[in-house]
Amino acid sequence: LNIYGDVIQLRSSNDEYYLKGTANGAVELYYDNSKKFETTSGGVEVFGVLQMDDGNSHIKLIDGARIDLGSSADLQIFHSGGENFIRGNASASTLFIDCCNELQIRHLDTNGANSEKMIVCNDDGAVELYHDNERKLVTEADGVKVEDTSAASAYLRIASSAGTEG
Repeated sequence: LNIYGDVIQLRSSNDEYYLKGTANGAVELYYDNSKKFETTSGGVEVFGVLQMDDGNSHIKLIDGARIDLGSSADLQIFHSGGENFIRGNASASTLFIDCCNELQIRHLDTNGANSEKMIVCNDDGAVELYHDNERKLVTEADGVKVEDTSAASAYLRIASSAGTEG
């Protein structure tokens, strides 16, 4: 079946659109007469929710491609070769990471098999800083505790930019 024309429309018997195609222009897909997908000169546009129901579904982008969020790409998520970025681009904007219980920033091995804690933020509690997966500094209700569980003693070193310590 070959269909030719500058504008091709598939419609139901009650005149609802299924598909509309324009020569040298957009192809539009409809659900219940409401446009949901359109090709553009720059790519595609989705109207509504892009839903992936398969547990193996994912969005795959090549190195250097990025996800822009906001009208002016105020938030960007991208990978550039060996580095990963979450970048807030709005001037004087704050980047919030919200979590319901505990937030951890970890280092993962390249194969993702082993992780090491770097920062742990506990709900209504301590913030913990780690060195080589060992907790070294923890905030408490009455101050800060410096600890070293792998050595006989822990110490706090205060140094100036000139290299002097005290």
